[in-house]
Amino acid sequence: MCGLVLCAALSCGKNGNTSKEQDTNAWQEKVAFDLSQIRPDGLTGPPDGLVSVSYEFCIPKSAEFLNVVLSIDSTIKTQPESPGRIGCGKTQYLCMGDTHNPRWKEILRQIASLEYVDRIERVYFE
Repeated sequence: MCGLVLCAALSCGKNGNTSKEQDTNAWQEKVAFDLSQIRPDGLTGPPDGLVSVSYEFCIPKSAEFLNVVLSIDSTIKTQPESPGRIGCGKTQYLCMGDTHNPRWKEILRQIASLEYVDRIERVYFE
């Protein structure tokens, strides 16, 4: 029920109609990197050097919250004992994903809509 209320709060206007503007604003507030350079197939870069974009976010250490995230994207990896570059706390799971998925934009939108995800940061691996 709480997820339904949150969804309604994020995507519905005063009259109950879906508002793309409100959805876009919620998206921009939590995803802390530029999505405009990512192609529909989830890749970015020059034609001879296309790569997916890796990202990370924190969620509370809870099987319930983790199961919700994994239901959105079963390829999300977790590292419960690592803060990651994003700085997850001791009571949080570090979650990592990437855009190498034709549904990448919908996945990011769904993750960003979770009330317990504060932000999603891009990660560069050296």
